[in-house]
Amino acid sequence: VNGITIASSNVTLDLMGFTLTGPPILAFGATYGHGIEINGPLANIQIRNGIIRRFYGTGIYNESFSSKGCHIVNMTTAVNSLSGIEIPGYANIIENCISHSNKSFGIWAGAGSKLTGNVCYDNVNPGIQTGYGCTISGNTCYDNDGSGIYAGVASSVVANTCYGNSASGISLSGNNYVGQNTCYSNTMSNISTCSNCTIPVDGNHAP
Repeated sequence: VNGITIASSNVTLDLMGFTLTGPPILAFGATYGHGIEINGPLANIQIRNGIIRRFYGTGIYNESFSSKGCHIVNMTTAVNSLSGIEIPGYANIIENCISHSNKSFGIWAGAGSKLTGNVCYDNVNPGIQTGYGCTISGNTCYDNDGSGIYAGVASSVVANTCYGNSASGISLSGNNYVGQNTCYSNTMSNISTCSNCTIPVDGNHAP
């Protein structure tokens, strides 16, 4: 059972600093639930100013790849059994969120999205993963069990910090622009190479 289900477009949910916590145990026969589920191909959903933790699904989850224009701001999603935030629709904004200690992605965002000012750490998969054509800037990804950032095709990755992740600091898909990032002490590579990517000489600190 979900904590909250949003079933209409043009909804703003302001948690006003409150915490939404999942059940302490998964009862026999119960199904997995998300903290907040955006149910259906919806548009213009805003979720802000709260904490979601310990759900057996994802903290904030959008089931539809056809949703658009979701805005997630100033949320903390932690210790969920799947991802912290998973918004596979397009043209989303995810900003100033903290996502940590989730059993899958910290933040997963669909095509044409903008992710800025987020902090993702101690997640089992990449801290941040995106679809194509995204802008990923000013995020910090630390100690994730995967890449710090996995950028979709034709995405810009600018001014992020990725440290101590178990795969690459920044993993690229192709035709990416990558500049002004600091990547250090990541296990596989600090910034991966890719076809037709623009990585300015001396434009990143990735020793």
